[in-house]
Amino acid sequence: VMIVPAGWYGFADDEWMNEMRSWTADGGRIVAIEGALRLFTNEGDWGLKRFDDTEQAQSTNAQMAMERKQNQNAPFAERERHYAKRIGSGSVYGIDLDTSHPLAWGYRNEPYYTLRSNSQRYAALDGGWTVGRYGPDPQPTSGFVGSEANRDLAGSMTFGVQPVGSGHLVILADNPLFRGFWENGKRLFDNAVFMPLD
Repeated sequence: VMIVPAGWYGFADDEWMNEMRSWTADGGRIVAIEGALRLFTNEGDWGLKRFDDTEQAQSTNAQMAMERKQNQNAPFAERERHYAKRIGSGSVYGIDLDTSHPLAWGYRNEPYYTLRSNSQRYAALDGGWTVGRYGPDPQPTSGFVGSEANRDLAGSMTFGVQPVGSGHLVILADNPLFRGFWENGKRLFDNAVFMPLD
């Protein structure tokens, strides 16, 4: 098992990624957490995408470009207000878990409370299992969420397992061990490392 924590991986060139893919395809397991998922998004055959389709990607990017342009003309005194619209990190959401999957072993068929620790969204997997996902109208249970922060979350993946040859890429978009105090995710992380995923 290779655990890839959140971070910046500037050294991860094509050769390194190809070696990682070969190792995984030969039966290895990668557990990628939060920001580390950038390594695997739209890269080769890992199967991880940010958006459901091209139309959604174009629509989201166009909306963000329009908002940036509007903010260029905003007064300096409103800069913090505009920044706050995009804040969603640190908020808690109840998400749906597929408790029939080994990654969710031991959880009850009720909402799993995840601490949203970044602003990225990921599409449900086509060739793998989307084990945890936001519902059709995600609303925070706790924490501050700006008006623009969660508009793309509906139906997006939080946890998933993507087969890669004989191995697996385990996707933990929210950190289940955030700063060592998020108790709800410890079993999920244990499952990601130790449970047979087939």
